[in-house]
Amino acid sequence: MMRFSQSGFSYQKQPSYRPDIDGLRAVAVVSVLGYHFFPTWLKGGFIGVDIFFVISGYLISLIIFHALKNNEFSFIGFYSNRIRRIFPALLIILFSSLILGWFVLLADEYAQLGRYVVGASSFMTNLMLLGDSGYFDSAAEKKPLLHLWSLAIEEQFYLIWPFLIWTAWKLRFNLIFIIIIILVLSLIFNIAIVQADPITAFYSPLSRFWEIILGGVLAWFCAFKGAHKNPKKYLSAKYFHIVNKCEAILAGAGWRNIQSLIGLILIVVSVFMFTKDLAFPGYWALIPASAAILLIVAGRDAWVNRVFLSHPSLVWVGVISYPLYLWHWVLLSMVRGLEGELPSRNVRLSIIAVSVLLAWLTYELIEKPIRFKLYKKSAIITLALLMIFTALLGLYVYKDNGFEIRSRHQKFSAYIDSIRRTEMQAECFEIPYAYKISDKWFCELGDKQSAATIFAYGDSHALSLIPVLEQYALNKKIKILFAGTSGCPSLLGIQSMRRGNGIETYNCRKLNDRIFSYVRSNGIKSVILANRWVYYSGSIVTPNEINYISRDELEPINIESSRRDFSWALQNTIAKYSEIGVKVYLVEDTPRQLVLPRDILVKAGPSDVEINKFSVSRDLHEQNQSYVNAEIRKHDDKASIINFDKLICNLEICPLAKDGQFLYFDSDHLGVYGSHLLYPALNLSSD
Repeated sequence: MMRFSQSGFSYQKQPSYRPDIDGLRAVAVVSVLGYHFFPTWLKGGFIGVDIFFVISGYLISLIIFHALKNNEFSFIGFYSNRIRRIFPALLIILFSSLILGWFVLLADEYAQLGRYVVGASSFMTNLMLLGDSGYFDSAAEKKPLLHLWSLAIEEQFYLIWPFLIWTAWKLRFNLIFIIIIILVLSLIFNIAIVQADPITAFYSPLSRFWEIILGGVLAWFCAFKGAHKNPKKYLSAKYFHIVNKCEAILAGAGWRNIQSLIGLILIVVSVFMFTKDLAFPGYWALIPASAAILLIVAGRDAWVNRVFLSHPSLVWVGVISYPLYLWHWVLLSMVRGLEGELPSRNVRLSIIAVSVLLAWLTYELIEKPIRFKLYKKSAIITLALLMIFTALLGLYVYKDNGFEIRSRHQKFSAYIDSIRRTEMQAECFEIPYAYKISDKWFCELGDKQSAATIFAYGDSHALSLIPVLEQYALNKKIKILFAGTSGCPSLLGIQSMRRGNGIETYNCRKLNDRIFSYVRSNGIKSVILANRWVYYSGSIVTPNEINYISRDELEPINIESSRRDFSWALQNTIAKYSEIGVKVYLVEDTPRQLVLPRDILVKAGPSDVEINKFSVSRDLHEQNQSYVNAEIRKHDDKASIINFDKLICNLEICPLAKDGQFLYFDSDHLGVYGSHLLYPALNLSSD
C-alpha cells in the first residue's frame, strides 16, 4: 500500500490496485452512455450507476478499513482525498455548463441550470430532483446536471460512513453486524416504497445506500480475512472462520471463472432486458449489484477479469470513467436543447467522441496533476473556495431569472411568456391527495360569496380549463368548484393505474366517490367531466403512455379490458349523476400537438407562420379522438357534449400559436391564452 503525506494531509492509494475493477468501471459507464445515447438498444443501461455504487463502496471502505487496521486513519486525510478526487472535474463541468447554457438555454431553463449548479456544488442534486420530476421523465432529458444525482448520493453517504465506522471501531462495537443491519434496513425501505413512490425510491439516499454498503461489506471481509489468527486484535473475529472456509471452497480457478462469468452474464441481461417500466431499483437492483460483487470477489485472475475486464482499452475507459460520466450528459442535453429532440445517430456518435476526448483531457490536465501531485493544504482550500464560488455563481444566475436580457431569450420573449400557468391552476392542482385530506380538498372559481352549483373535475386536461372556467364564473357571477389529480379520470367505479410497473397514481376511485357524495349532498346542479379520454380507453397513439383503467384494481389490466371498462364507466357515471338529478357535461378533448412549444423555438423563427408549420393536422387530431368521441356521443341524449375544435382548429391544422402567443403549455395541455379561446363554447346551466 502506498502512502503519501505532506503538510498534514495524508493520502492513501487504493490497496493492491486491480485493473479489472477499472475495467468494471468502464462497463458501468459504457452502459450508462449506451442508455442515454441509444435508449432503444440498451434499455437497461441505467444499471451502470448501481455498479458504480458497489465499486465505490468497496474501494473507499477498503481504504478506510486498512487505515483503521494500521492505525493511520485521518478524517482530514479522507476528506482532502475526496476533494482532490471529486472537485477538479466537477468544477470544470459546472463552469462549462454555465458557459454552454448561456448560448443554448432560454431564460427559465438557464435559471434552473443555476439552481442545479447550487445543488451540485452542495451535493444535493438528488434531493432537488425528488421535488421536480423522475429520472425517466421527458422533462428530465433537458436538465444538463441531472446525472449528478448519483454523485450526490455517494457524497452524502461519505459524510456519514467514516464517522460511523470510526466510532464503532473506537468503541469496539460489532461493526460488521451494524453494517449489515443498516444495509438490510436501506434495502427494505427501497423495496417498500418503490411501488408507491418510485421517484423517492430512485433518488433518496435512504433507499440507495444499501448498494454502496454492499461494497463496504465485501471490503470488510477483504480487509480482515485473516482476523481469525488473532481474535483479540480485530472485531467480530468469530465470523471470519466462516469466511475463510468459504475461501477454501472458492479458491479454485474453475469456480472463480464461473463466478466472474455469472457476474458478466447478469450485467448483460440487465442492460438488454431491463426497461424503465420496471419498479426500479426495488428487487431488480439486486441483480446488477450482485453481479458487481461476483466480479470483484472472483479476483483479477478469473478469466473474465483477466482477459476482458483487464484489457488495456477497457482499463483506459475505466480510468477516465468519472470525467466521461460528467461530460457526456451535459453535451447530450445541450444538443438536445438546440435540436428539441434526441439528435440523429451521427450527431450522437460525434457527441460520444467529443465526450471521450474531453474526459481524457480533463483527466490528464486537471484530475491527474491535482489528485496525484498536489498534496498541499493550499490546494485543498483553493478547490473548496472555488466550489463555494461556483455555488454562489449558480445562485446569482437563478436569482436573476436566467439573464432575460440575453438575445436568445429576447427573440422569443412573447412566446416564452405565454408558456405559463396561472396561480389558480397551481392552487387547484397542488392537492394530490384530495381523496383523504379533511379540508380544502377542492378550490373555488369565480364569485366566492355565491353558493356553488357546478363542480368541474378530471385529470390534468381539466386543469387546462381552469382559466376559462374562472373567466366564465366571474362573468356570470357564479361559483364553480374544481378538483382533479393527474392520471385520474372523472369516471365512477374504476381505478386508474399507470402502465408498466402498476404504480397507482393516487386513489382515483376514492376521489371520484368523494366528489359524487359531495355533489349529491350540497345542491350541485351540474358536473363538468374533462379528461384526456384516450389515456384511459386504450386508444392512445403512443403505447408507452397508456394509462389503463379497471373496475377492480386487483384485476389484470390490459387494453381490451380497459376499453370495456371505459365504456362501462362512462355509462355508469352518467347514469348515477342522472339518478340524483345532476346534469352532466362531457368535454371532448383538445388536440394533442406533436412537439413541445419550447422545442419549436430552436427550429422556427419567432412568428406564428413559422411555428405553426409544426402544428398537428386536424385530420390526425380527429383520427386520434375518433374512438373516444364516438363513445362519448353515444350518450348525447343524457349528457351535454362540449367540443372546442371549431375554436382552436381550422380546416387544415390545429395551430400551436396565435397572435404571437402559444396556445399550449406543453404538447397536450392548453396554456392560459389557449384556454381563454374556449369561452364561446361554454354555455353551462347553473340552475
